[in-house]
Amino acid sequence: MAKYDQERLQEMKGKLDVELLGVASVERSGSKELKERAASLLPGVKSVVAFGKETYKEVIDLLKPSKEVGEAADGDLYEPHNEYINGRLTRAAYELANIFRQDGYRSLPLPARGCPFDTRFLTAIFSYRHAAELAGLGTIGRHSLLITPEYGPRVRLACLLTEAPVESSSLRKKDYCRKH
Repeated sequence: MAKYDQERLQEMKGKLDVELLGVASVERSGSKELKERAASLLPGVKSVVAFGKETYKEVIDLLKPSKEVGEAADGDLYEPHNEYINGRLTRAAYELANIFRQDGYRSLPLPARGCPFDTRFLTAIFSYRHAAELAGLGTIGRHSLLITPEYGPRVRLACLLTEAPVESSSLRKKDYCRKH
């Protein structure tokens, strides 16, 4: 059994101020891409912890495609809201990394905003949404966004790569896209 089991991590979720937390075992994931990309960032990586935080529905509801010249846009609240959410997620990744590091495990927190990407192919060097899907937070929909049962596609993500042996989350493979 892993030193860090799901019960302990779920208890920490509240202290980390995140709504969603899941773990994918790099070795057991079956995803060659996850193994390669995670190992390129942190050789010896055993686990990926995915963090999720809700983007408030009230803020999304204010987004409108256009506004009158000079008028304050309701969508102007979106960016500060995302900055706050991204900050909380990044902080959670660093706080859990510090716990693992104190126990002697190398860990690499990946920020909610600003993950490097390969400019040649315009792809992120690590896919948070694929890691979150493998960690059981939700499934990737037809629009290529992560869809969670709790918040639909209204989630922001951050990840943590670690050498710590963390018990994997149970996968929730379900199509959350509704047909209309």
